[in-house]
Amino acid sequence: MNRNKVASIGSTIFIFMLLGGLMISSYAARPYHTDDPGTTEKGKFELEVSDDYWSNASNLGLVFKHGFTDRMELDLPLNYTLLPNDERAAAPVQAYMKFALIPDLFAATLTASLAEPDYAVNLICGKKIGSFTTNANLGASIIGNTNDVDMTYALSETYDIGKFQGGAELGGTQEGFNWWQIGARFFFTEWCSIDAGFGGDFAKKMTNNVTTGLWFAFPLSKEEKKGE
Repeated sequence: MNRNKVASIGSTIFIFMLLGGLMISSYAARPYHTDDPGTTEKGKFELEVSDDYWSNASNLGLVFKHGFTDRMELDLPLNYTLLPNDERAAAPVQAYMKFALIPDLFAATLTASLAEPDYAVNLICGKKIGSFTTNANLGASIIGNTNDVDMTYALSETYDIGKFQGGAELGGTQEGFNWWQIGARFFFTEWCSIDAGFGGDFAKKMTNNVTTGLWFAFPLSKEEKKGE
């Protein structure tokens, strides 16, 4: 294997390590990693299906969401590295809880790995003015029994036009910005959407990533069924 190919494979593995580090602190509305303060409606479920890929790497994802109360959501994210072949494996199962401190304005999240001593906390502030929505995150990623603690932060701006939503985000740690992404989302109905995003890091030899996904909400209400 030549040196350029090794470098290419190494860079694609790096971006998925980076994405994993970002995702432990937030499971946001796709395709963004910046979380929003909204929670899944009480008694309802949501399902996100996604694939992150670039060159020789591919990472499949599923996120199950459930609204336990008017202010609390519980998520179960599952991730599986499909490519490269020698890295093929399922990621440790995690549990994610979001608490709406001030509904649709301010929230806090806790993410924990069920197999490893990895934890993350995140504070979220978001506000919609007209068609523009701004979300800001500030948190920490912690590995238990060590002194490994990273501050995390992210900022996103989205714009709604009918059933279409476009936007961009930036994110990083105390060491500096390490993530950017532009994204788009289209809502077929109130309970189904498709999305796509293109992002990368700020390294000298930039590593890029493409993500695509589908979102579903259920059960459907009688009003929603009537309207279709």
